Amino acid sequence: MKPKHTEGPWSISENSYEIISKELNSVTRVAICLNNFKLGDSIETTLKRISESHANAKLIVAAPELLEVCIRIVESYEMKELKGMSKRDLEFYEICKGAINKAMG
Repeated sequence: MKPKHTEGPWSISENSYEIISKELNSVTRVAICLNNFKLGDSIETTLKRISESHANAKLIVAAPELLEVCIRIVESYEMKELKGMSKRDLEFYEICKGAINKAMG
């Protein structure tokens, strides 16, 4: 199954909130990570939301590589006989399959 998302690698733009993909001479905006900033929020709350937005952006940037790792793990397990897997390996396989299904719908 070929992914339908914008091809990676992705990176975080200079403003720390936009996730972008650079291909040749063009830049594609993949996503924007902004928590709900509200007028009247305390400085502490605003700084926490800025920090969370940046952490969310970093996680999203890693998504294409994480998906590729999950796909390779599942393919590796499927090349082996699933019946002979330990319970732990089978759980790991199922977690990776679930993540792939969530990402690729």
